[in-house]
Amino acid sequence: MNPNCRRRIFAALAVAAAVLLVASSATGQARRRSTRARRTAAKSRSVRPVNDFKSLVARLRAGGARVEATDDLTEQPFFSGAGRTLLIGRGGVQTFEYRDAAAAETEARRISPDGSGTETSKIAWIAPPHFFRSGRIIVLYFGDDVKIVRVLTDALGKQFAGR
Repeated sequence: MNPNCRRRIFAALAVAAAVLLVASSATGQARRRSTRARRTAAKSRSVRPVNDFKSLVARLRAGGARVEATDDLTEQPFFSGAGRTLLIGRGGVQTFEYRDAAAAETEARRISPDGSGTETSKIAWIAPPHFFRSGRIIVLYFGDDVKIVRVLTDALGKQFAGR
């Protein structure tokens, strides 16, 4: 067989092997991503609905968020619930826990749709506010970190007020 012909055959085989290797790698990565997504979804479904501070922390962790429950207490003049600070990644959120869901709902209704205040007060936020409520808990995040907003939305549902 001619040496040029051998080189061409060898080059064609090398290209075919490289294509198979790349295709195999891409398929493996897609399978790993799909498996990871199924596990995360299954974990999220297996966690009870968010009703209080403890279940919020559990839901956020089940969704893969880095969460640190602090002992820091927090207050807002328009919320009477027990306030605590929660760290999600590098961002802090304020949580307010009530005796029952009806009390949380009553106070949530006082907040204007854009989160700028209540009927009796206007608030000058240092960053865009995001208000969430689920069960007996109201969560307030003011900031523009899209990842934190997404994690809170995944755990608590659509925000009820804010920007």
